Amino acid sequence: MRSITSNISTTIHRSTASRWLRTRKSRFAETIGGTLRRRKMRWVVEIRQPLILISEVQRSGGTLLSQLFDGHPECFSHPGEIYWGRPEKWHWPNLDIQGMSTKAMFNSLHEPWVD
Repeated sequence: MRSITSNISTTIHRSTASRWLRTRKSRFAETIGGTLRRRKMRWVVEIRQPLILISEVQRSGGTLLSQLFDGHPECFSHPGEIYWGRPEKWHWPNLDIQGMSTKAMFNSLHEPWVD
């Protein structure tokens, strides 16, 4: 009977510890995420230039092209991939390119590392 009781208490203890650790990790991530967001916002620069979207299929040189633009001193390139589609990146929305401003288009992007 003693081994059953100790196994049950060990299981309860492990689940409580696991729950505590998950809660602690999520609180830590929220705190760190907020701090990083505030630090990044200090370096935001307003850009009043036209937005150019260059789209590419896999393995066609898009990464090289983005790195070339990133290295150019007169270009502001977007870091990493951008996703227009929601809930998945291949679900493209209907965009009225003629009627939307550059700012409205840029605000419609989904950036999980910023949100």
